[in-house]
Amino acid sequence: MAPYAILEDPFAFLVLVSALSAHTGDMLANPSVALMIVEPETAAKAPHAQGRARPIAKADPGYAAARASYIGRFADMAGLFELGDFTLVAIDPAAVRVVAGFARAATITPASLRSAYRK
Repeated sequence: MAPYAILEDPFAFLVLVSALSAHTGDMLANPSVALMIVEPETAAKAPHAQGRARPIAKADPGYAAARASYIGRFADMAGLFELGDFTLVAIDPAAVRVVAGFARAATITPASLRSAYRK
């Protein structure tokens, strides 16, 4: 379980992970990942996404935008970017399953998710 933010362009989920965690090593060795986002039951939304994990290096042209997006959502975690063992990882969605309650599930494309997010 990890907090996530959204990178709008290119659309991706962002997680900040520590090299000290075993799951980080697993993700970097095999970037095929699954991401489950659960909101309170009253919101009736629980998208499940599969995608590819992509570390974002500090030298990457998109790093500043990704960092700003993450800090915009989790300002209290800004200090973690200064620690050498943390890496910002983008999860590029490949398949998305939305479960909105009993008998209310659908598979949507990453493009549909991107479009719905931007509305």
